[in-house]
Amino acid sequence: APASTVPFLTDAGALGQLSASFGEAIQGPYVTSMVGAPTGHQVQIGGTNSDFYLALDEPQFPANTPREGTAGWLRTWSFHTLQDYRGISAHHSGTANVLMADGSIQVLVDRNLDGFINNGFDGANTTAWPGTASSTVYWTDSVVEAETLKLASYYSLNSKGAEN
Repeated sequence: APASTVPFLTDAGALGQLSASFGEAIQGPYVTSMVGAPTGHQVQIGGTNSDFYLALDEPQFPANTPREGTAGWLRTWSFHTLQDYRGISAHHSGTANVLMADGSIQVLVDRNLDGFINNGFDGANTTAWPGTASSTVYWTDSVVEAETLKLASYYSLNSKGAEN
């Protein structure tokens, strides 16, 4: 991934208050890590129930799963997962400032003002959401607000994206 797409520091929303001081640090608010693990970004990847895939869950594979092919783990990681950037918070009139690995600043725009920067996850306009507690819909719609050329969203920085 190009360094201009790898986030180092970003605007984030406070999750709570520290209950104790740490060294010289005073008690105060804390925030979530901006990046979670790579997670599934689609609700359904095929036309049958056997192809149903819960978004926001990390893929799991049996020990004998091959690397290559349509049933291989590399296909799932390459095509059906994205980095979880729900920790990015658009504080500035629907925008979030992000410090990138190359030292540049990217301004990401929350176009639908749902409070999240969508980097390719299925949103509430996807009819297949199962509605369980583990699959809460965070994004108002499936509109991508941070394309891969703006924000690296691969399962690994060594990924070549669709070329894998």
